[in-house]
Amino acid sequence: MIDLVEELRILGSIMVREIKPENLDDFEDLLQQYIGHVDDPFLSVEELKEQLQSGITSGSRYVLGKYNQLGDAQGLLIHNPATNRLSLIFAKGKYEVEKMLFDRMFKDFSETSPTLIFESGYPTPWISEGFSDYAVRCGFAKHERWYMKLKRNDFQPTSDLPDGVNLLPFTDSMIEEITRLVFKSVDGSSDQDLFPFSYGTYDTTLGFHQQLSNGDFGTHKHSYSWVLKEGDKSVGVCFMTTRGNDTGFVMHLAIAPECRQRGLGRVLLVHSLQNLFKIESELTKVELAVTLSNPATVLYESVGFNKVNDSSTYVWKKVC
Repeated sequence: MIDLVEELRILGSIMVREIKPENLDDFEDLLQQYIGHVDDPFLSVEELKEQLQSGITSGSRYVLGKYNQLGDAQGLLIHNPATNRLSLIFAKGKYEVEKMLFDRMFKDFSETSPTLIFESGYPTPWISEGFSDYAVRCGFAKHERWYMKLKRNDFQPTSDLPDGVNLLPFTDSMIEEITRLVFKSVDGSSDQDLFPFSYGTYDTTLGFHQQLSNGDFGTHKHSYSWVLKEGDKSVGVCFMTTRGNDTGFVMHLAIAPECRQRGLGRVLLVHSLQNLFKIESELTKVELAVTLSNPATVLYESVGFNKVNDSSTYVWKKVC
């Protein structure tokens, strides 16, 4: 005889199912609540439904829905199998619903995926604290991330260029050398775990830099990004982009491991920011995201960046 707990578990698994395009209308109210939660005035339910329909049809998105006994939608999970990244787990903070959706996804993908990654949500978490704890118990490492902003008037540009060091604007001819530098700087770090499709291998890092240079992550001009040279050797790079007329982004700041603790990161960052504010006169702020365990957090604060929000990224890696 099946006890009550097992009966509820079986019932719950029946009510979690893979969503097809024709089911998306069931989730309109939930999608509207998600839009309200993230407070994005540019999002619409119809736009989200179109994106999901396209992703489901093409096979690029795996979507699960949780229904109650009355057939009402209670939760939604969106997963990108190609990148092993969960785009969304949204159940209005209901832990049991989040857990049911997650357990089904984990069962379907943990055997074939080398890693699984998801975010807690931004600007405020859309997952519950209970589910955060559950993910950690399931073997996910939790990484805290800060979102930081530097206003033009708060910028504190103080640094001296050491002897034997000079700065050059990035050019495409440098891309392979710079990729070797960046990959060496992130290899074995938490950022490599968080962004395997950007920094997982030399080839993915090269591809990321090519996309960045081509403007896939915002407007990029060669005069935005700078390379730090010591003699003939590249020992640092700062990549920056802009979006719109008023916002810049620090996409990546890297210093060769053997050259750290010498103040070179500050020299490179300050020069890059000074240059960006100079050539983009309408720019009012520069933003970035940084993993809290990254020592560069202190550097960013020292030049005027302030924390505006935070989130958590959860990473599971298969043990071979």
